[in-house]
Amino acid sequence: MTWARNTLGYNPPMRVTLVLFSIAFVLAACAAPPPALTPSAAVATLEIYHTRTPSPPPPDGAFGTATPLPSATPTPRTYTVKLNDTYGTLATRFGVTVNDLVAANPGIDPNALIVGMVLIIPPEVEGGTEGVPTPTAVSVRLDPPHCLASVEGGAWCFSEVNNTQGFTVESVLVEFRISSRGEILASRLAAAPLDIIPAGSSLPVGIYFPPEVPDDMLAGATLAAALPLEDPGSRYLDAILSDITVDIADNQLSAALQGVVINQDDGRTAREVWVLAAARDRQGRVSGIRRWQWQGEAAPGQTIPFSFAVYSQLEEIESVDLYVEAIP
Repeated sequence: MTWARNTLGYNPPMRVTLVLFSIAFVLAACAAPPPALTPSAAVATLEIYHTRTPSPPPPDGAFGTATPLPSATPTPRTYTVKLNDTYGTLATRFGVTVNDLVAANPGIDPNALIVGMVLIIPPEVEGGTEGVPTPTAVSVRLDPPHCLASVEGGAWCFSEVNNTQGFTVESVLVEFRISSRGEILASRLAAAPLDIIPAGSSLPVGIYFPPEVPDDMLAGATLAAALPLEDPGSRYLDAILSDITVDIADNQLSAALQGVVINQDDGRTAREVWVLAAARDRQGRVSGIRRWQWQGEAAPGQTIPFSFAVYSQLEEIESVDLYVEAIP
């Protein structure tokens, strides 16, 4: 099945641009999880920044051709998460790979490790992680980070990942850094919120830095990982967005979104769908991201309705970009 990217031009009175396509990460454990997002339907949830790509496997279960779970052991190890733990530091400590950690804990979001959470530690890789090959990152272009202060004293930082290659890339991972007066204050890894970025396309990626972020903060971003994907059609479906309506609030700090996803694949049923909304300011910079998720069964030609909202921290929303991804 040939994977196809569908791009729909959409110009209603509310100035909406519609684009389509698709990305992992490991964040430090924090004392409390990020604010819960309210489901828009019984089978739909809103989430921020975690992926299902085979590299690494999805935190909420294996889909498509994701990497299989590691072999079971008679007495699996467990570990209680502590402050500042990440999957990267734990993988190094226990001699395993990040992929295996994600696969061994399919119900846990690596973006929201919580102090006191108990993780299953998979069997150690023979010879430690030094023997595990690290793929070379494919070159993609990052826009300079754009950061917005949050009401509680933290900051959201966003960048645009531009795939200038002639092929699709997946598993894009970006390292964000904030500094003040020449000193690096924090560094965090963020995955793009969808799995893949087709050739010639771009996708926003963002990360949250908790309080206290200084007023004179400077931000930087570096590509940490990006892998080529030879046959996206083997794991992703043809899907488009239709009947889109966008209602930007009077204060321009939120936008309500509605529409349908159409499974246009030539014979496969869609079992999971993501719709990503990226709010943009008057300069076209990302000022907020939110993702809607659906699970079920949608045969070819069937529509899946969605309804959710995207928010901006401080800057007025001028337009909203929508992206869709569907897997069998």
